[in-house]
Amino acid sequence: MEPGRQACEKVDGQWICQVNLPPGNHAYKFVVDGQWIPDPKNPNQEKDGFGGYNSLLAPENTYTFRLKGFQDAHQVSLAGSFNDWKENQYFMQREGHYWVFRLPLEPGLHTYKFVVDGRWILDPGNPNWKDDGKGHINSLIKLSLP
Repeated sequence: MEPGRQACEKVDGQWICQVNLPPGNHAYKFVVDGQWIPDPKNPNQEKDGFGGYNSLLAPENTYTFRLKGFQDAHQVSLAGSFNDWKENQYFMQREGHYWVFRLPLEPGLHTYKFVVDGRWILDPGNPNWKDDGKGHINSLIKLSLP
């Protein structure tokens, strides 16, 4: 088996993969009949740099970003201090009346904005913000240890 690949076993019609992971963010894909695919049951994905997507794991220190409304939006993404403000990395998924993205984050201060069809906006559901000193105001969250 190649390094980085994990053997899985089929149990009751489902494939089970058990992996011990260190703390932190983890991206993954499945290899099915030689084809690399993201996890079809995990809506949290990021671009893989090759025209596809990786699935993202959501450990216990996961923060859920929610943006209410924007029902007519075609694409909503999340950008912030946690991903060097890359607007095309974390794409949010619609869940009812919300756009949602779950992201593992370390404790501390994090600044962010939503990008709705290319337009950067503050989080209307979060009254906390921070001026970055360069003329930009960003939404702010402070995460503590559980």
